[in-house]
Amino acid sequence: METATSPILRLIRRAVENERAKLLTDGQLLGRFQAQHDEGAFHVLVRRHGSMVLDVCRNVLHNEADAEDVFQATFLVLAQKARTIRNMASIGSWLYGVAYRTALKTQRDGARRHKHETRVPGQRPSDEAEDLAWREVQQLLHQELTQISECYRAPLVLCYLQGKTQDEAATLLGISKATVKKRLERGRALLRTRLVRRGLGSAGLCVAAAWPAALVSGQPPSALISGTVRAATLAVAGQAPAGGVVAAKVVALSQEVWNPMVFIKVKSAATALLVVLACAGTGLLSYRSLAAKPPGQVRDDSRSRARSAVAQAPANDKPSEKPDRAALLKTIREEYRKARTEFGQAIRAGTIKPDADGEYPGWTDLLKRYTKRAHQLIDANPADAVGLEALVFCLDDLGAGNFEPGLYELVLKHHPASEKIDTLLRQRSAPADFLRAVATQSPQAKIRLWANYHLAENLYRDGKSKEAEPLLEALQRDEQAKDLGGYMTGTLADTARRLLFEVRRLNVGQEAPEITGADLDNQAMKLSESRGKVTLLVFWATWCGPCMAMVPHERALAARYAGKPFVIVGVNGDTLPTKDFHLSGPDGKPIDDTQRVKAALQKHQITWRSFRNGQFGIAADWNVRSWPTVYLLDQHGVIRGKWKGDPGEKQLDAAIEQLMQERGK
Repeated sequence: METATSPILRLIRRAVENERAKLLTDGQLLGRFQAQHDEGAFHVLVRRHGSMVLDVCRNVLHNEADAEDVFQATFLVLAQKARTIRNMASIGSWLYGVAYRTALKTQRDGARRHKHETRVPGQRPSDEAEDLAWREVQQLLHQELTQISECYRAPLVLCYLQGKTQDEAATLLGISKATVKKRLERGRALLRTRLVRRGLGSAGLCVAAAWPAALVSGQPPSALISGTVRAATLAVAGQAPAGGVVAAKVVALSQEVWNPMVFIKVKSAATALLVVLACAGTGLLSYRSLAAKPPGQVRDDSRSRARSAVAQAPANDKPSEKPDRAALLKTIREEYRKARTEFGQAIRAGTIKPDADGEYPGWTDLLKRYTKRAHQLIDANPADAVGLEALVFCLDDLGAGNFEPGLYELVLKHHPASEKIDTLLRQRSAPADFLRAVATQSPQAKIRLWANYHLAENLYRDGKSKEAEPLLEALQRDEQAKDLGGYMTGTLADTARRLLFEVRRLNVGQEAPEITGADLDNQAMKLSESRGKVTLLVFWATWCGPCMAMVPHERALAARYAGKPFVIVGVNGDTLPTKDFHLSGPDGKPIDDTQRVKAALQKHQITWRSFRNGQFGIAADWNVRSWPTVYLLDQHGVIRGKWKGDPGEKQLDAAIEQLMQERGK
C-alpha cells in the first residue's frame, strides 16, 4: 500500500495540479511561478506558447540545435524578466518578440554554424532556390511583424501563429471580440503595406498569405520542455542551472538578450535587407522569379546584394567594443548575482535579520560596492554600448538611482534615443526631470507616452496629485495611447484612466467608493454594509503567496476584535463562474477556481466575507496591481490607511488599535 509521501502519489498530485493550472490565464500562471516558484505553472506556460516560439526559432535559424538553444533562452528570459512585462495578456506576443530577436542575434553572430544543417521537421522538400526564396519571405514577415504596434501584433500572434479563435483572443487580451476583429483587420493591412514597401511582389504576398499554416509543427519535444522548465525554476530561485539541465551557452545567451547591442543589430539587419531589396533591379522580390534561377546563381545574387548593401550602408556605425570592458561588465554581473543569491540564502537561514526599520544590514553596502565597480566602466566611456549597459545595470538591477541620481543624467546626455530607456522608466528612483526629458526628447512615441505615465505615477506618489492629473487626462484621450498595451488589461489609455481614478478617489482622508457585487456564496454584498465599523479591506487570492501568508494574522485580528465594531472584508481575485459570468482559458475550457477557494477557506479558517471575481472588475477599477493591497477604513468609510503589499503586523496592529480607540470615544 502506498504511503502519503510515495513517489506515485506525488506524481498523481502533480498531474492533477497541472490540469488545474491549464485553466489559469498567462498572468495568473506567471504570478504563481514568481510568488511560489511553481514549476507546474511554468510548465503550462511553456507548453501553451512553446510551439509558436520554436517555430519562430526554426524559421529564422533553419538549424534544429540552434533553434532549441534559442527556445530555452527565450523562456529563461521570461522567468527572469517577468516583472518588466506590462500587459500580462500579451505574453504570447512578448515571447514572439524575444524569440525573434534572440534567434536573429544567434544567426548574425554566427555563434554556431554547422557545415551540414539539420533539416527542420515539417519543412517541405524543395530545391535550393525555392527554399532560399521562402526563407527570404519568412525573414521579411518576421522583421515587419516585430515592427507593428503591440496593439495589433498581439491579436495577429494569437490568431495566426497560435491558432486561437477570435473569442479566445478577446478573453486573453481582455477586450471585446469586435475589437479583436477590428485590430486583426488593421494589423493585416499594416503588415501587407509594410511588406509591399519592403519590395515583396504579388507572388511573394501569396506565399506570405500561407505563412501561418506553414509554421505549425506541433508541440516541442518533452525533454526540451522539461529541461527548460527546470532551468527556469532554478534561475528564478537564484541558482545557476546545472550543465545537465541546459547548456551553458543557453544561459549565456539568455543573459545577452537584453544587451542593447541586440536591438542595434536587429535594426541594422532590417536596414541592410531594405537596401538589398532597393538594389535588386526593380526592387520587387518575386518568389517565382527567384525559384526559376539556377541554385548557384541565386546564391551568388544573394551574396552580391548583401555585399552591395554593406557597401552602400552609412559608414557611421560605432566600432565594436573592446572585449576587456564587455567581459569585465559580464564578470561584475555574474559576481553580483552570486552575491545576491548568497545574501538571500543567509536571510532564509536566519543569519541575516532585519533591523528595526525592516532593512537588512549590509544589503545597501553590497549594492554600492557593485555600483562603484560598474561606475568605472561608465567613466571610461559612458557613450558606447558597454557604457549604456553598465548604466542600465546600475539603475535597473542595483537600484543605484537611490544613491547616485546623476546616473540618469548620463543616460540622457549620451543615450536619449536608446530603447533601453524604457526599462528605466519604471524605477521608483527615476527623477521627475529625467522622465520629463524622456517624454520630450525620445524619438519613439511609445517611450514618450510611457514616460508621461510614469511621471504622473511618481508625482502622485510624491503627493503632487494636481500635477499628475492633467498628464493622465491627456493620456486617456491620446489616440496612440489607445493602441498601446497597458498594465493588467486594456491599453495604456485604460491604464491612465485607472490611475486617474486612484488619484482622485483612493487616497487617505477620502471616502472609499462603494463596491457592489456578490460574495463567495454568490449572495449580494456591498462595502457600505460595514459602515459604523472599522473595516480592513484586503485584495487577496489563493494564487498569491503573500496574500495567503497574511491570513493567520487576519484570523488573529478577527478573533481579537470579535464582538467589537471591527470587520474584515476581502476582494477575492480567483475565478468563480456564475450564470452571468464565466472566463475561458486559452484551451477554450471555462476557468473555475471554486474548489480551490473552498479548500483554502476551510484550511485557513477564513470566516469573513469576500467579493468574488474581484480581479476582473473591482481590482481593475481600484487600480490594484500589487496583491495583496490593503485599505483600512474608519467607521465613516473614510480611508485611514493604504498599503500596496503586506503592511506588516506591527504597523497594521497599531493603525487598527488607534481607530478602535477613536471609535470607542
